[in-house]
Amino acid sequence: MAISVKSVSFKLKGEDQSAASSDVAVMSNTIVSVEGTQDDFTVKVPVNGLGLKELVGTNVSSSGSITLSGGIGNITALTVDGVQIFDVTSPIVGATPVDLTSQAFALAVAINDYTSVPNYTASAAGAVVTIEAAGSVGTGANTNAVVGTKTGALTLTAVDFSGGTNAMSVFITAAGTIFSLPLLAGGSVNLNAYGVRSVVPTATGSSVYYSDEFGVFVNVYESSSTVAQVKTLINALV
Repeated sequence: MAISVKSVSFKLKGEDQSAASSDVAVMSNTIVSVEGTQDDFTVKVPVNGLGLKELVGTNVSSSGSITLSGGIGNITALTVDGVQIFDVTSPIVGATPVDLTSQAFALAVAINDYTSVPNYTASAAGAVVTIEAAGSVGTGANTNAVVGTKTGALTLTAVDFSGGTNAMSVFITAAGTIFSLPLLAGGSVNLNAYGVRSVVPTATGSSVYYSDEFGVFVNVYESSSTVAQVKTLINALV
């Protein structure tokens, strides 16, 4: 009978959340508790090689953009997946002479000052406004269409949402599923995915902590694969 099992990436609480090299992977059946909601949560889990640790999720936000070009004009509406994301009663007015950088900044401010459902945040760099969904949405915002409405000689070029990932994606595997782990010293070893207790990053790849079917610690395998690569091996067993 197939059961749900996840190979989930976390970062240690208090570490640099932007550093991919600090990812730690654990199997879902080792998790002790989850506290919090959506993308703001803490997971308590015994990570072999690190002890009982508090970890935080690593969902990646999906984002899109709108680029301003051309001449003078006003931005009268901007939607993501059909949802208006700034107050259209106050259009983003173009300056005379043309100042697209200032207009883009004003648009980002207007988006951040407005609460839509779902809500979005924005930042401006030059004439490009990047719009970001909440991290909790993960892949759910990918492919959301960005549509701008304008007047005058202003041109708006939209890029739809992409890049969102779910740290907590569910993967279904059959009991006894085996994957081949590349070893740092050469060769490989066949492991049961359910025996993996945690995968900890090292300078040369990762350390894979492994137990037998009774939960008794067996070995730590030094692998040439990164945490992300080991996760991919496990999750490919769907």
